[in-house]
Amino acid sequence: MRPLRALRVLSTAVAVGCAVAACGSRSDGEAGAAPGAASPAVPVTVVEAVRKDAPIDVRAIGTVEAHATVAVKPLVGGDLAEVHFTEGQEVRTGDLLFTIDRRPFEAALAEARANQVKAEVEARNAEDDARRIATLGNEGIVSREEYDRSQARAASARANRAAAAAAVAAAKLEVDHAVIRSPLDGRVGRRLVDPGNIVEANQTLLVVIHRTRPIFVRFTVPARELPRIRRQSAEQRLPVTVWSNGEAEDPLQGELTFLDNSVDAATGTVLLKALFANEGERLWPGEFVDVSLRVGLRRAVVLAPKRAILTGQQGRYAFVVRPDSTVEVRTVVEGETVGEDTVVEKGIEAGERVVVDGQLALKAGMRVEARAAAGAKTPAASAAKAGAEAAS
Repeated sequence: MRPLRALRVLSTAVAVGCAVAACGSRSDGEAGAAPGAASPAVPVTVVEAVRKDAPIDVRAIGTVEAHATVAVKPLVGGDLAEVHFTEGQEVRTGDLLFTIDRRPFEAALAEARANQVKAEVEARNAEDDARRIATLGNEGIVSREEYDRSQARAASARANRAAAAAAVAAAKLEVDHAVIRSPLDGRVGRRLVDPGNIVEANQTLLVVIHRTRPIFVRFTVPARELPRIRRQSAEQRLPVTVWSNGEAEDPLQGELTFLDNSVDAATGTVLLKALFANEGERLWPGEFVDVSLRVGLRRAVVLAPKRAILTGQQGRYAFVVRPDSTVEVRTVVEGETVGEDTVVEKGIEAGERVVVDGQLALKAGMRVEARAAAGAKTPAASAAKAGAEAAS
């Protein structure tokens, strides 16, 4: 029995030794891991919030509209003889556009003039007879009835003379209307009728002319902007900027000239129009443009990039880098949009760095490796440019 007890004691000692060894090994592993416990810094891109004057703009999509549009139709009917312009050509007021065959109208004018001569002769004869009979009546040679008839014939002849003169004027006007001229400065569209076709007076559309210098841009804004627009436009002409065909670096400058007298109940918007000189004809009737209407200027507000502001379950927020290179989550209250930036009413102070790239990998308290946004427009640059534009 003694050998068996000795064997049990030896087994117990081995088990205890193994347990101690395992504990020591785990303890050594934990102690070795302690120096590397801190997570590596997350690389992020940051921009510094600034305090600047911020112009307040209302953005919209606008449609270019000709300053004036004329649909040219003939005032007389007949055979279209000639076309005197090239499609798409720029024309001036009075430039010759079309000629309708004038021969029928010239013949009618000649007939009217002949009738006028005849009426003139008859009127002179009737007036001479009336004067002669009036003299005889004073001497008692002719009756009162004969005198009255002579006066009536003279009056009728004078009326016929006047009618003949009016017929000549009307015939001459038709001859003039057979020559169709441009009623305004503008640019003609495509020719809608070719020579040789019969055109009808006041019916056949020949061509459409658009006046493109100056030119309008019409756009709509939400009705909530109406009080501010009315208040500002009562004090001064509001500047309007448009970007045509993606020309973001070379906008056109105009001014607000029209505010509709009612709000569209279906859309909750109000129609506005802005006038542009359009000297180089960069704006073309019917095209869509980006519109920015300046409605005010806010002094000394905090600006931060729009892409720094995120949306979460608790609302709008941003990651702010603290001096110790860790981030904290700030609830943000936004104001107006200023270009690529936004006015921060609450949550971020001027001089604080906000994360604009890399937010998806962040949590509150994490350590970051912050680098400035390369080539990005900072709020300082945006605000400085906007302030300069507002001052100008």
